[in-house]
Amino acid sequence: MQNHSVSVSGGTDKGSFYTSASVMTDPGWYKSSRVERYTFNANAIYNLTDRIRIKILNSDSFRDQKAPGTLSQNVDVVSGEVRRDFDINPYSFALNTARTVDPNQRYIRNYTTFNIFDELEQNYIDLNVTDLKFQGELNIKPIVKQDQSLEFNVLGSMRVATTEQNHYVLDNSNQAMAYRAGINPDNAIIRSSNSYLYTDPDVENALPETILDKGGMLFYTKNNNKSFTFRASGQYMKDFGHGNHLINLYAAMEAVRFDRFSESFNAWGIVYANGNLPFTNYKLFKQMQEENGSYYSVGEYHRRDMAYIANANYALLGRYILNGTLRYEGSNQMGKTSQSRWLPTWNVSAAWNIHDEPFFQNSAISKKAITYAKMRLSYSLTAESGPTSMANAEALYYPTRPWRQELDTYEMGLALSGLGNTELTYEKKHEFDLGIDLGFLYNRINLVFDWYVRNNFDLIGLIRTQGVGGDTNKYGNVAEMKSHGVEFTITSHNIEPKHRGDFAWDTDLTFSYTNTEITKLQSRSRVIDLVRGSGFPLEGYPHRAIFSIPFAGLDAHGMPLCIDENGNVSNVGLNFQEFEKLDFLKYEGPVDPTFTGGFGNNFSFKGFHLNVFMTYAFGNKLRLDQTFGAGYSDLTSFTKDFKNRWVLPGDEMVTTIPAIASRRQVYSNTYLGYAYNAYNYSTERIADGGFVRLKEISLTYDVPTRVISHLRLTTASVKLAATNICLLYADKKLNGQDPEFFNSGGVASPNPKQFTLTLRLGM
Repeated sequence: MQNHSVSVSGGTDKGSFYTSASVMTDPGWYKSSRVERYTFNANAIYNLTDRIRIKILNSDSFRDQKAPGTLSQNVDVVSGEVRRDFDINPYSFALNTARTVDPNQRYIRNYTTFNIFDELEQNYIDLNVTDLKFQGELNIKPIVKQDQSLEFNVLGSMRVATTEQNHYVLDNSNQAMAYRAGINPDNAIIRSSNSYLYTDPDVENALPETILDKGGMLFYTKNNNKSFTFRASGQYMKDFGHGNHLINLYAAMEAVRFDRFSESFNAWGIVYANGNLPFTNYKLFKQMQEENGSYYSVGEYHRRDMAYIANANYALLGRYILNGTLRYEGSNQMGKTSQSRWLPTWNVSAAWNIHDEPFFQNSAISKKAITYAKMRLSYSLTAESGPTSMANAEALYYPTRPWRQELDTYEMGLALSGLGNTELTYEKKHEFDLGIDLGFLYNRINLVFDWYVRNNFDLIGLIRTQGVGGDTNKYGNVAEMKSHGVEFTITSHNIEPKHRGDFAWDTDLTFSYTNTEITKLQSRSRVIDLVRGSGFPLEGYPHRAIFSIPFAGLDAHGMPLCIDENGNVSNVGLNFQEFEKLDFLKYEGPVDPTFTGGFGNNFSFKGFHLNVFMTYAFGNKLRLDQTFGAGYSDLTSFTKDFKNRWVLPGDEMVTTIPAIASRRQVYSNTYLGYAYNAYNYSTERIADGGFVRLKEISLTYDVPTRVISHLRLTTASVKLAATNICLLYADKKLNGQDPEFFNSGGVASPNPKQFTLTLRLGM
């Protein structure tokens, strides 16, 4: 990966400018992946007079990315199985494919031939992102005095962002050929089993046939976002009594307009080998009509926000500082009533510079131990409008096509998408923060400490209703959550250089503790939601809690046994959609770490700078990868856990790894797949998420001035950095699984080790 940038700046007292451009090229960490990014930034300042200034800013970026054409994962909420159709994510393929597979051969997958290298060339995604921003600012200072100033500022900006994604599935890709696999007369078994073929319901005794006779597919999506921002503000400062009484007043209004237009279509039958010639089968549209599907869609979204802001700051004797902020904002996303759509938020804070107090400066402690001390206090009410999908001040109706068994009765209609909620209001948060800043030994050791308490209320979510009005699920303010925590940073100058170039050693330690608890939740939680690795909310537990199905051992045949929602021990199935009987689940802990932080050391000597940085996190739990199932194929990769699996009767007394089920066992118990999925979500498949990672080691060399002066340079440095080096500590049950990575399918992959060489030159 290479990143090159250049910047030019200059100017006079009448104006100045700054321009930069950069190019980043990344060939990718795996096959069929690459990223190219181009950025351009320019701003200019024109001083029309001593009191009138104009600033113009332009920021542009373009990203061209290629990724494997894999699909995201989906979870079968009935059986608990995680599926990824046509998954060619190189990381998932390497993780789950047997090492005995010859990478240069073709195998049968999805009823047709498959080779991972060919598929990565034949099935890929092109993603283009264009982001343009233009901003103009006018600044006027009618009053400019040493003890008094008045300033007005007007800002207007426009931003246009376009995201375009083309998923190309070429003619000979496994995904395209799967839709025509088995149509030959000699492949009757595949033909009857292939779920990607189409059987015409209007033809008696019809045989499955393809709706993709030739070519491949193109899945296209585009989002065009436009936003406009206007802000006018005024600021007044007055000094009463030579700094003893200082007042700063600020007022502003801001208006934001956001529009989004999205479109997508699925093109079937594009013969890429013949110049992208369309070769469409009419039965494709017949199947879509029968399944009530569509091959294109368009959508629009509009958001309008308005806010009025006022701020007042008062400083007494430079030691006592009071600050107050009031914001009155409104959004068309909220309910129709003025009490819901408009909301005042505020913040009140105070600070005390203890080190400026006479009693502190005259004390022996300040001279020998503490040289800096400041106390901070704040209390606030803040709010967020929530996700864009929840804008339903009135009932939302959308055009639809009611499903009809006979196509001659095909018609248009209106469907209720969401009931109106005129009382829907902002998600709010009260926060109290107490902080203290200390400097010890002439500020060689510095401490920044904060303790906070937060109460979130009116949180938005889905609530299940009795269906009055035609909708059983409705968005509303259904949840409350409280949290508290501490954060602190310690910076120390362990060894300070007496002369320039001497040895120096600095240390930084950061620590954060957060505890959350959902105190009210009116929405519904299912078993499958609570046991998945992503975590899910449940009243009385942390924000994202993870639960496990109690494991009850193996039976005499090596099949996994778990406790179901009724308290029974069995392997005949478990209701993953149960939402009332949840007490049988075991609470494991939060998904998010409660303790996080970092520890860094920086050593300097004669132009060399060595930085060693570690990160850590503790207090959370992780779900292990879903390794076990009721059936496997010759292409399946088996982990080391299988070495300790049940093999002979009596092994259930010494192992908790289930057996590889025989075909007879699978046929005799139709719910055996449920049992293995329950085992994947059981107490046996949970690990501690705590870790200590050596995050980065970097070495920088600043070229001496006497050397770069001959090259007509002002600065020159070279830096070599290694990132994501290794895990110093992690739970052994992870067995190589990255504690910071959650495999969500698609093109997800863990953060790789990186080595970066940086060269900086200044003229």
